[in-house]
Amino acid sequence: MIGNVDLTEQVLIKSATPVLDNQCLPGPTPVSPNPAYGYGLLDIYAAVQMALTPRQAAVKVTNTADEPQDQLNVVLVDKLTGYAYRAETGFDGVARIPLLYHGTYSLRISEGGTCWSSTISASRPAQSRCGKRPTASSGTSSPSSCSCPR
Repeated sequence: MIGNVDLTEQVLIKSATPVLDNQCLPGPTPVSPNPAYGYGLLDIYAAVQMALTPRQAAVKVTNTADEPQDQLNVVLVDKLTGYAYRAETGFDGVARIPLLYHGTYSLRISEGGTCWSSTISASRPAQSRCGKRPTASSGTSSPSSCSCPR
């Protein structure tokens, strides 16, 4: 993580202890993050533990014939922080994201103007397998179901 400000910021935000507050907010319900405390109180011990145990994501994209699909854009967006991890599928149909921290992520796979999405949890090393199938009339792709382990 040395020299990687973005990942350092992710670890500090994700390991913070939330402080609920509703100051400077329109509603009566306290939330986190908020304008008064941000994402909460820093928990340095938790941050070090998280930094020492990164996760990896491998997203394999195949068509209905189980053939790997290469050169597709894969984006995992952290639902807490909004940080986007990006990769492209290789000849084996797998996009690899080497450093990822626990949390819930939205998964987007795109090719040109077509996009598929799902949600995955990175509580332990995660692998998501999502397929696509061509439509009969246009030759473009449409999503099939995504099965994402927890």
